[in-house]
Amino acid sequence: MNHRVHELVQLLDLHRKVATDWLAGDASLAASRRRLSVWVTEQMKERVRRSDAVEALDEWSALAVAIRKRAITREECDHRHAALIGQFLQS
Repeated sequence: MNHRVHELVQLLDLHRKVATDWLAGDASLAASRRRLSVWVTEQMKERVRRSDAVEALDEWSALAVAIRKRAITREECDHRHAALIGQFLQS
């Protein structure tokens, strides 16, 4: 795995932690979650090869919307982040 993708994986993992805690009711994390979400999107567009980017961006966008709308459980949030991270670890 190259350095740029490794950093993206770390950023996704940080977003996962903040998002699951926010979904659990920690309202103090709202601004951090929003900033991280924007940053992940920007970094994904910059760091991921075009051939891998479309599917990953689609999954990320759907995940970010579900979190923002609180239409997802903490467990599903954790699982979907892990699956997305797994995609990058295998690439």
